[in-house]
Amino acid sequence: SVPGDVNDLNWLWTAADASRVYFACSGTPNPSNLSVPNKYPGCIVACNVSNNSLAFFTNGVQILNNGANSPLPNGIYVGTQPGLSGLTVQQNGILLAASVSRDNCVYLMNKVTGATLSHFSVSAPGRLNFSPDGSLWVISANSVICYTNVSSNPTVALTIPNFSKP
Repeated sequence: SVPGDVNDLNWLWTAADASRVYFACSGTPNPSNLSVPNKYPGCIVACNVSNNSLAFFTNGVQILNNGANSPLPNGIYVGTQPGLSGLTVQQNGILLAASVSRDNCVYLMNKVTGATLSHFSVSAPGRLNFSPDGSLWVISANSVICYTNVSSNPTVALTIPNFSKP
């Protein structure tokens, strides 16, 4: 498969804060039928920075990934279908954000519990990153969009259009 596509079981996305390193996979096998690969939403797992141990999300579940380390004891599924396309974490806040291209959504989760707090629509979201001020920058098709008020009411503050391959 092509790295980064929705059929890729590789852990392509990473993000870190002072406490945890987060790893995300674009798509996973259907837990009820592992012979049907990559038809389930992407997932996120985490490790503690202090001792390199597995970090457990309070709302986490067992993740089946069909790999040598399957099942993973704790993680969170993100979105409704495969296509996780970006991951970022706030350095000083509580948010973990993941984009899912096929859902046309950015999902906001509590970075400790794994609970989904909200989501908002973005056309073809790709990579994303939090700024130190808490705003969220998202690649959307050939544009880069800056969202403010992410925790309460994500609002477009700036759109930079016409990139050839952002």
